[in-house]
Amino acid sequence: MALTLNGSSNVITPVSAVQPAGAILQVVSSSTTTSFSTSSTSFVDLTGMSIAITPTSSSSKILILTSINADYVAQTNVVNLVSTQLLRGSTAIATKATYMGVDVSNNGYCYVPFILSYMDLDSPSTTSSTTYKVQGKLGNSNNNAEFRINIESSNMTSELIAMEIAA
Repeated sequence: MALTLNGSSNVITPVSAVQPAGAILQVVSSSTTTSFSTSSTSFVDLTGMSIAITPTSSSSKILILTSINADYVAQTNVVNLVSTQLLRGSTAIATKATYMGVDVSNNGYCYVPFILSYMDLDSPSTTSSTTYKVQGKLGNSNNNAEFRINIESSNMTSELIAMEIAA
């Protein structure tokens, strides 16, 4: 087995353990079929949209990917702001905001389905367990408005993936 010597720390490492920059060191994934809805105008955690990863190196990057089956529903045609944020612990590292509103359907409600996705490369600078999660809120709760995930079908699945990338 080949070995490499790090001259500054005098640590001998098997070559098989040395990963080139950009190599995927680990992948952690989570999925949920649990339904969730909120009319909150303050950020709340989306049920099932949380994941923990423990980086093997403090110089590693963490790539977070989401695919969340979401929708916006309101009793009348009202334009509303749906805001979401991706957090590392309690720190927001990415945000999105989308205005929603369509013509009222026959039953008096409007529905706007959409896929909520994040692709964010984070530098947590730690080897401690790190939790990532997604939160959401509405701009206003008028007209029975709701922001929802995994509602329209019992077999909808939303996913969250964390990948450690060698620096």
